[in-house]
Amino acid sequence: MTRNKEAQAAMSARKLFYLGPQGTFTHQAAVNAAQELARLEPQGFDLMPMDDVPQILDAAQHGDGWGIVAWENNVEGYVVPNLDALIDAKDLVGFARVGVNVEFDAYVAQGADPAEARIATAHPHGLAQCKRFIAEHRLSTQPATSNAAACRDLIPGEIAFGPAICGELYDITRIGTAIQDYQGAATDFLVLAPRAEVARLLAKPRAEANVEYESVLTLIPLVTGPGVLANLLDVFRDAGLNMTSFISRPIKGRTGTYSFIVTLDAAPLGGTFPRRACGNRRTWRLGQNTRRLPSQGTPQPARHLMDAAARRRTTRRQPPAGRLAERRNRQKGADVVKPRIAIVGLGLIGGSLARRLVNAGCEVTAWNHNDRPYATAEADGIICKPTLAALAETKPNVLVLCNPLRAMPEILGALKPLIDTETTTAHRRGQRQRRGPRPSQSHWS
Repeated sequence: MTRNKEAQAAMSARKLFYLGPQGTFTHQAAVNAAQELARLEPQGFDLMPMDDVPQILDAAQHGDGWGIVAWENNVEGYVVPNLDALIDAKDLVGFARVGVNVEFDAYVAQGADPAEARIATAHPHGLAQCKRFIAEHRLSTQPATSNAAACRDLIPGEIAFGPAICGELYDITRIGTAIQDYQGAATDFLVLAPRAEVARLLAKPRAEANVEYESVLTLIPLVTGPGVLANLLDVFRDAGLNMTSFISRPIKGRTGTYSFIVTLDAAPLGGTFPRRACGNRRTWRLGQNTRRLPSQGTPQPARHLMDAAARRRTTRRQPPAGRLAERRNRQKGADVVKPRIAIVGLGLIGGSLARRLVNAGCEVTAWNHNDRPYATAEADGIICKPTLAALAETKPNVLVLCNPLRAMPEILGALKPLIDTETTTAHRRGQRQRRGPRPSQSHWS
């Protein structure tokens, strides 16, 4: 932001750009953000609707104001297009999360007969959260740029899903309330600003004792092979950092290469990671959020990233699978038997997981769609199998699928008749702990 723009911002309301038109959940998030961040902007906020997210990012990067975009939903997960856009942004960082409860009402145009409707229209995330209503009314779907746009442009023969505000705003008829599949759905929105400005904005919260931090990083490994991710995760563990989320995204135009998005607690902007964390990979921050803690009793001082990084854990806990197998065998009075783990796919994730399990004392077998990684994997103690059938014959205790999503239907179809359900179980993993209880173990069916 130039000095002229800084001076103008100091004398006038701060512009806050959101995905329009009026009536979107992002509009509601912008209203909430204006209230929650009022202490940072005494002149208040001027809410500015934009046609799409790239326009929001462009305006924020040029210092015209702040932006706010949908970030993560507790039903559908991350809003992937916005995540990718922030990864590609040159000079933006998120500095505050704003939550909005997501409830959808169903609307038809004024005077239209709901019984004649054949199409459901909303933002793709809205359609995904109202599948039961769509199925019950046998509707086809038509994605819209936003839920509010679906309500604004509603025509006879369509049913639109949108926030409660849309009924009066666009003079349409409500035919159902809270029709989403899951009650209690919520979406977190991220407030964005240029990096230099965010460093100043967070200077005051950083000094307060009742604030904790959450940082979002993106990592691009410059080398590949078994163990790359395992080594990276070791760095975060040894630094005493609490990792609450870890996902991957393909790098556009580079087949087989991925960036990894990590969410960590207690990591103030401007801190540096241990030297090991930066070797052989590119690292930069996407977000730096403050979360105000409830004031119960005497507040404890917030921990600084480098304070946490200076601590090293001196003991390593045995993985849950190993502890469980050891306990079961000890109860039976038998010798300890290595847990058998089978892995489908030896890419960055599968290879790293396999190597880490071998180091933890597990018997690891693996299959990959080609044999290129087999030599390295076998040198690290991983038993490679030529076919899925040969992998299933090992009767593993746990089977982990690390293959590309596009291959998942074919892999699952091939494995289903091969798996011994008395021996092998499937585990679902990946939910952030703060979103609710861990999903339970489930048998193949």
